[in-house]
Amino acid sequence: MGIIFDGYLFIESTDIRDTGILIVLNYLIWNITTKKICVGVVCRIFDVALSSKNIVLNILLLFRLIFMKISTNRLKNLRAENGWSQEQLAEISSISQRTVQRIEKDGNCSPETQMALASALNISPSELLDEYKNEIGSGVLNIGGVIGGVILISLLITIIAWEWDDISVFVNGWLFSFVALTVISLSLLANGFKKTFRVFSVLKWLLKEPSDAKDTQQLLPVLRRLIVYSYSAGFFWCLTEIVEAGYYSLNTQAGNNMVSEVMVSLLSVLYGVMLAEFLFRPLKNRLESLLSPI
Repeated sequence: MGIIFDGYLFIESTDIRDTGILIVLNYLIWNITTKKICVGVVCRIFDVALSSKNIVLNILLLFRLIFMKISTNRLKNLRAENGWSQEQLAEISSISQRTVQRIEKDGNCSPETQMALASALNISPSELLDEYKNEIGSGVLNIGGVIGGVILISLLITIIAWEWDDISVFVNGWLFSFVALTVISLSLLANGFKKTFRVFSVLKWLLKEPSDAKDTQQLLPVLRRLIVYSYSAGFFWCLTEIVEAGYYSLNTQAGNNMVSEVMVSLLSVLYGVMLAEFLFRPLKNRLESLLSPI
């Protein structure tokens, strides 16, 4: 009846008795794929329709092609979040610009094109089918967030207490201030005051859901940039400290202090990683979870 090869499902039937089984099988695959249970299974409609001798199956597959639509608003938002034009998205996805224009207009998209777009945007194919919610949150306490936060803070306190005799191993207020202020400054330059302030004001959503908050999808690109800025700020100040340490070591003949200065400079990277992975990325993932209709 069928064979799975290289991620595609090829179905062919020469017996009318298989018709009902094939219809059910295709229906299940279609639903499984769109519900994120098995995204890797993709039906190549044209190959199947041309090779199959079953008229009912052909009609079923053609209907699937006709009604397969992605969210035009979601695609436009994702493209804008990456700062890409239609031409750039087409080039990265290895499809034509006219195809991108058509998809953003009516949402009609073949499975192959959907896979190409999802790969370029670094998301699962089924995510292109979803619309963001207009309002999110019910104001309830996020129990999982509270437990996760307590565990994370406990681990950080344990590490600091372990090195309490020389707390400077992990704690350097000046370096942390430099990294944090650099991240905020870059965000103000790129995102403006309003969006930057709003992102920091919704950090509480990690512990408690908002109450019918609107237009929150606009915060996703801001959070993605903040993650990048955190790493950039950490590495920038790390390199600055290394250059400074090297300069003074050469001029004062105090080469023995070079290693310790380099180790201290690595704290900048540590602080950048902490901001990106312990603060901004969890908030981004939390927001995406609240916005998802599933």
